[in-house]
Amino acid sequence: MIPPLKPGARLLEVTGPRIETEHLILRPWCAGDIAPNAAMLSDPGTARFIAAVQAGHDRDCRLA
Repeated sequence: MIPPLKPGARLLEVTGPRIETEHLILRPWCAGDIAPNAAMLSDPGTARFIAAVQAGHDRDCRLA
């Protein structure tokens, strides 16, 4: 689980495009995304897929 931000700490403001379709919204991350993301990653059924992607990415970075 991701710990809460320390008092006085701020997230970087990320700007970018917002793309919306009938079924999807793509937008930059915001502070309100931290808790839902932590909840998603704490679910073993979900995290096992994400961990596999991260492991492959780490492997690829070491080979580069």
